[in-house]
Amino acid sequence: MKINWHSDTKLSSNELDNRIQFEFDFRQKMTRFLVRNSIFDGCEDFACYVFDYFVDDKTIVISADTPEPFYSNLKNKWHLFNAE
Repeated sequence: MKINWHSDTKLSSNELDNRIQFEFDFRQKMTRFLVRNSIFDGCEDFACYVFDYFVDDKTIVISADTPEPFYSNLKNKWHLFNAE
C-alpha cells in the first residue's frame, strides 16, 4: 500500500505526529477492509493500492495510480469503507 502525501502548509511537530497517526490508523482500517471484502484478490501484499493523502484536510482518496482492476474494485466498495 502506497500513500502519497499532498500538503501546501508547513506542519508543526505536533501536527505532523497527528497526521502520521492518521495515516497509520487508515492503513490498519484499510487492510482490515480489504481482507474482509476480498478486494485484495491478486494483490496479497496490498502493493497494488495507491492512495492520495491530502494532509491539510486529513482526507485520503483512492489514487488514479492504482492499477485496474484494483482501482475499480475498491472504488465500487469505497462507500462501505467510509461508512465503517
